[in-house]
Amino acid sequence: MKKFWKFSKLILPLLILACMPGFTVRAEEAHSLNLNVSISNGAGSGNLLDGDYNTATKVASGDSITISSDEGIKGLYIAWNRVPNPWTLEAGGESLNCGENGFLHEYVELPSVSNEIKMNFTSDSSICYIKCYGEGELPRDVQVWRPADDKADILVFSAHSDDEILFMGGVLTTYTSEYDAEVQVAYMTEFWTTTPIREHEKLDGIWTCGVTRYPVCGDFTDVYCSNLEDARSKYSEDELTAFATRTIRRFKPQVTVTHDFAGEYGHGFHLITAESVKNALNLANDENYDADSASTYGIWDVPKAYFHLYEEGQVKLDLRHPVDAFGGQVALDVIKQAYLKHVSQQWCAFKVSDEYIPNPAHPLQGDYDCGLFGLYRTTVGPDTAGNDLMENLKTYAVQEEEERIAKEEEERIKAEEEAKKKAEEEAQKAVEEEEQKKEEEKKSASNIITIVLIVVLALVIFGAVAIVVMTSARRSRRRRRRRKR
Repeated sequence: MKKFWKFSKLILPLLILACMPGFTVRAEEAHSLNLNVSISNGAGSGNLLDGDYNTATKVASGDSITISSDEGIKGLYIAWNRVPNPWTLEAGGESLNCGENGFLHEYVELPSVSNEIKMNFTSDSSICYIKCYGEGELPRDVQVWRPADDKADILVFSAHSDDEILFMGGVLTTYTSEYDAEVQVAYMTEFWTTTPIREHEKLDGIWTCGVTRYPVCGDFTDVYCSNLEDARSKYSEDELTAFATRTIRRFKPQVTVTHDFAGEYGHGFHLITAESVKNALNLANDENYDADSASTYGIWDVPKAYFHLYEEGQVKLDLRHPVDAFGGQVALDVIKQAYLKHVSQQWCAFKVSDEYIPNPAHPLQGDYDCGLFGLYRTTVGPDTAGNDLMENLKTYAVQEEEERIAKEEEERIKAEEEAKKKAEEEAQKAVEEEEQKKEEEKKSASNIITIVLIVVLALVIFGAVAIVVMTSARRSRRRRRRRKR
């Protein structure tokens, strides 16, 4: 009995908590496993386990990597050194096709827990590192990307990797975590030809901000531009505009967001990015412009377009309240953490801020509010609340849900009308059958009477005929008797 009371004292508080509204039991977190790794070509595997973007292990077509763990593997996480080609994974007697989305950071969930898996390569590949996880909820920093293949509620154009954090981080955190909006990031420049590690840093940064859709990127090499004229001498504004137009048509955003028309601190490529997006807003809805993308994606008229720090129709995002999706952290702190993911850029004097305090003497030392934007263009009316880029709009998910509900309601009403119509038809049919039955009964009764009458008449006629015959016979007998006399 004493043991029972001791047990009840332990379990009772948990039962009370479990019954409290809003209480949830967090699933056990999966942890990174200790691995044994071997490469079929005999190369060392140390770099595969160092968790470092600055090292790489190369494998050739036909090579394989065998990974084992005594704890049991449920998921494999790969940070590729270059965008991978398709490859296959053998696990638990099954072969999985992987690498088809071209994710630089790729997570593969196994169908079942396995103690040994094998990566098979059909083309030359290069890997920074790998990690494996057991069963449970994945750590927050494991990036499980979704393909960028659907409509986006908000499309963010960023000139470089880290600009999306410094100048538009408020959009990323707010709309992924609090509005459940689909946020798509599009970078104008690539860093494979200059500073490849920044390709990893941009993924780490936007993932930290809550973005789960894989970003898209233009093929423009990063070159510093001191002003707009300098940018126009180094880049084709027409090509930049064409990329922005194709991207808008592809994702059909309800809202676009991009750089300050003044280039924040005057950066020439920020300036030309803003100009290119501005041009694309008009051209995306012109069927005569870029026939290829118009044919592939159709044209699109963006409902709302915001530019960073634009002075008209300003929206100020609140980045200083706790956000459940970030474990109660305020968005501003999350954005600061995201910027720290850009390790290669920490030598700069930039800092994440929700205040706009330019420093004309030292532009790089100014604070540029990552939650302040102005409404440049709208087809759905002006903003009145002043704190919501999606004002007067509904996310695609909400639209789809409303369409689903409306369709279900329409189908319900249609089903009720059909049921009512069927019931009325059945009732009418029953009435008609009843009337027909009565008519048939009446007709049957009439037929019986007719038959009776016919029978009676036949009997009468028969009787009359019989009488006539009998009378005729008597007369005939009488005549014969008379003749004999």
